[in-house]
Amino acid sequence: MARRTRLTGVDGIEIFFTGLLILVSILIAWFAGYVVYKLYKGQA
Repeated sequence: MARRTRLTGVDGIEIFFTGLLILVSILIAWFAGYVVYKLYKGQA
């Protein structure tokens, strides 16, 4: 039998949460960089 390439419900949920994880990781990295920038700017 040929395997279907259509996404099942579980695959869709997995893709959604993986994308959400990547988005939140980028947001956390941006916020950490912003905080460090503001801290160094405040010292000057």
